[in-house]
Amino acid sequence: MPDPKPPYPREFHEEAVRIYRESGRSLKSVCTDLGISLETLRKWVNQAQVDAGTRPGLMTEERAELTRHPPEVGVVREWAGLVPDL
Repeated sequence: MPDPKPPYPREFHEEAVRIYRESGRSLKSVCTDLGISLETLRKWVNQAQVDAGTRPGLMTEERAELTRHPPEVGVVREWAGLVPDL
């Protein structure tokens, strides 16, 4: 089944997060005005905090890199300590 909506542009993400942060309004209020779901804006706000270094997690660039070049299974297992170094 195709996505019902295309992904929002990066600029829209950034503007929505900025509006939320600077307006002092609730997530729900901003979402209603922008026509996006509460969970969508919540994810964008959380990711912006990761990118700013105020929340742990993978930065946007790191996520994109993993999507473009997924690590080899053996490397992931080695990182996880599942396969001893040879």
